[in-house]
Amino acid sequence: SGTAPYRYNYEYRWGGTGTWVTASLTNAVRTNAWASTIEFRVNVADSFGATSGWASALLTVQQPMVSVSFSPNVVTQGMYSVVSSSVTNATLPVVYHWQRMVGGVWSNTLDTGSALTNAWGSSTEYRARSIDANNVVSAWSAGAALTVLPSELPAELSASLGLVESQPVSLVVETDYGSGSPAAGVTMYQYGSLVTVAIMQSPVVSEGVTNWCMGWAGTGSVPYSGDSTNTGVFVLTSDSTITWLWSPIMPVGSQAPSNTLAQAEITSVTQSPTGGKVITWKSVFGATYTVLRSENILNLDGGFSVLPGAINIPATPPENSYTDAEAVSGMVFYRVMETSPVD
Repeated sequence: SGTAPYRYNYEYRWGGTGTWVTASLTNAVRTNAWASTIEFRVNVADSFGATSGWASALLTVQQPMVSVSFSPNVVTQGMYSVVSSSVTNATLPVVYHWQRMVGGVWSNTLDTGSALTNAWGSSTEYRARSIDANNVVSAWSAGAALTVLPSELPAELSASLGLVESQPVSLVVETDYGSGSPAAGVTMYQYGSLVTVAIMQSPVVSEGVTNWCMGWAGTGSVPYSGDSTNTGVFVLTSDSTITWLWSPIMPVGSQAPSNTLAQAEITSVTQSPTGGKVITWKSVFGATYTVLRSENILNLDGGFSVLPGAINIPATPPENSYTDAEAVSGMVFYRVMETSPVD
C-alpha cells in the first residue's frame, strides 16, 4: 500500500554482519572469497515519504577452497617430496600463491604453479591460495607439513613408520667384466639407505680384448645414466637395477695407469702396395698390442672393433707395423692398445 510513485532503497553487507552499504538496483554486487555470504535488503518510500520496513535476502557464496598436500609426507634426508595443491569452486585457469613457514612466520615464495618440488631439509610447512580467471581470490589453505627424518633412524621409530623390515628394497648389479661394490647380483637394503655403486677395476682384459667401463644405465632409485665408474651417493627407496656398460674403446680423456694398459702412439697409416693399410706405432720391449679399427670416429659407443688377426701382437721395438688387408677405401681410423704392459 502507499501512494505512487515509489522509491526503492537497496543495501547490502558481507557475511551477515557489519555495516550496511548502499547498492544500485541494477548493479549486482560482485562476490569475493573472503566472505561466505552476502545479504541484501530493500525498503520502499512512497510520494508522501511513508517508508516500509526492510525486507532482506541472504546469498550464500561458494568460496574457492584450496587444499595442499605432500606426497610422500614423511621422507628421509636426501629424498625429495612434491607439494601440490588443488582448488574447488574456481573458474580455470588458476594462479597459485605459495607461502612457506620460516622461523614461525609465513614467508612468500615466487612459485605460481599447482605443484613444486621441495628439497630435503628440516620439517617444512607450506600453504597456498588461488586467484581464478575472474580474479576471485581464495582464502589461504591450511598448512601442509613435510616431516624429514634423519637417514639413520632409531630402530623403534623406523619400525613404527614401516620403513625398515616391512619395506626391504633390492639392488640388482649387472656387469660383464670387473669387480664392483656391491658385487654383481642381488643385494637387499633397508628402505631409505644411502648407497654408492662402483666398478673397482677398469680396464679389464678378457680373452685378449681390453674392455673399458664406459658408465652405467640405471632404473628405480639409481641415477638414470652416467659416464664414470662411480654413481655417487643416492637414496634407495624402490627396487632398482644398475647395468655397467663396457666397450673395447678407451674413453675419451681417460688416462691409463702406470703398469697397466695403455694406448700406443701411432706414427703413421699408409696405403699398402698390395692393398689395405699399414699401421705403424711405437712399441716397447716385452709388450703385446691389439689393433682396433673404425670407419666413423664420431661413433664412440661401438665404432671401434678389434681386428681378428691383430690381437696380442708381440713388440718389435722401437716400432711395430701391421697391415690391415681388409681396410675399405676412403677414411679409416685406428687405435692400438697395449694389452700386456711392462713395468
